[in-house]
Amino acid sequence: MALLPEITGLYKPNKNQTGIFKLTNLQESKFRDLLEFLECSAVAGKTKILYRGENLGNLQNKLGGDANTPNGLSDIYKKCFFLGDKAKGFLLAGKCAKPLYNWDFNIGSASDEDFEYIFSEISKLVTDRKASIFSLIEDEFYNFFINSGNLELFLETVKVVSDDRERLLLRDYYLWILHNLGADSFKYSSYFVSSTTNLNTALASAYMNGVDAKPILFVCFLPSPTQYFGLTLEDINILSTKTLDLGLPCYTNSIYEENETSLKGALFPHFILGIHEFETGRFIVNKHVFEDDNRSLSSVLRYGLTIDQQNFDNFISETNLKGGVITNHIGRFDAAGKRAGEG
Repeated sequence: MALLPEITGLYKPNKNQTGIFKLTNLQESKFRDLLEFLECSAVAGKTKILYRGENLGNLQNKLGGDANTPNGLSDIYKKCFFLGDKAKGFLLAGKCAKPLYNWDFNIGSASDEDFEYIFSEISKLVTDRKASIFSLIEDEFYNFFINSGNLELFLETVKVVSDDRERLLLRDYYLWILHNLGADSFKYSSYFVSSTTNLNTALASAYMNGVDAKPILFVCFLPSPTQYFGLTLEDINILSTKTLDLGLPCYTNSIYEENETSLKGALFPHFILGIHEFETGRFIVNKHVFEDDNRSLSSVLRYGLTIDQQNFDNFISETNLKGGVITNHIGRFDAAGKRAGEG
């Protein structure tokens, strides 16, 4: 299993220095050991290896700084390994106080207002893009959401779901549909971050905006069960069945790339191994890999990297992000406030 593209060397940003530094022989040996351990864990089904194609232009837009200077690039990587890569719903319009998203929600619980928003957004979707994304097998889905009179039925049916966790999964399911169908009005409200188990798919995504955008690749992992942190095709198929059992329409067309995992809220820094620069061939290792708290490889792959985030407020105040999201090891999520959080 090839975990990394061809690289020219392993590097990392240092905590109290500017610039990017090549790993020492001891550090490189430790990182190689982690990759080997990760590969064995993935083969055993205990861990999932994920990739996310991005570009430095987007990363700079989220985190601030200047990707065109060595010190500015070092600063961006430090922030990334501390804050992670967040969904567009956490991005501010520049530094202004008004977020880009158009829907006020709590990522950790589903409200009636959330489902009203979902109905409204899917109604827009089926009205505006019927020809390109709907086929005969989607008639039931289309006919349900095109009829505004079905809003009351939709809300009353959802209220039957008394279990908070199941209700939240139902909300995630419909918002996943909006995320993956590319609904324009939902673009900056989405709290999903796309990733894939297929290296070539991630490469294509990284180069989507061309070479000038400076394509990069996140290499990361998730402990099993991965549904605590994101939705896979298997999860969606299960949720589709549950949705049908409630008497609500599901979307069954093949819109989902089978290797994708839609991460909830953020690609947490605790699961980022590093970032590959296609322009230089360098692989920038998450500097937290070498902290004393992360000496146990089995603990790292089970719980993620231990990262001291006590200065989270200071870090995020220097970015174009409006806040963060908190989770625990069993996927309980919560909003972290306007300028605080852990991911």
